[in-house]
Amino acid sequence: MNALLKPHTKKWFAAFAKWNPWQAALTFNIVKSARSAAVCSYCGVKRVRDYLVVNTRLENEWSALFRLCEDCALSRQKNFGEKTVPLTA
Repeated sequence: MNALLKPHTKKWFAAFAKWNPWQAALTFNIVKSARSAAVCSYCGVKRVRDYLVVNTRLENEWSALFRLCEDCALSRQKNFGEKTVPLTA
C-alpha cells in the first residue's frame, strides 16, 4: 500500500497541488477560513471523517486521503465514481 498523508497538512497540500492545483487552492482557502484543519476538504463542514479513495492516487507514492463530510463523500462517489473507505469513526 502506498503511504498516507494526513489531510490538510503542508505535505498533503503539496501532493494535492501537484495532482489538482485548483482544488488544492480551494481546499487551502476553506481550511484557512475555518481556522481549523478539521473541516471537509470540499465544503468546509465541521462534521467530518477521513476517507481513503481507493481508486485514486495523489502521486505515485501517495494514496488519496481526504477529510470529508458524509454528503461530500456520497456526492463524490456518485458523481466521480470514487470508491472510498472511511478511516475514522
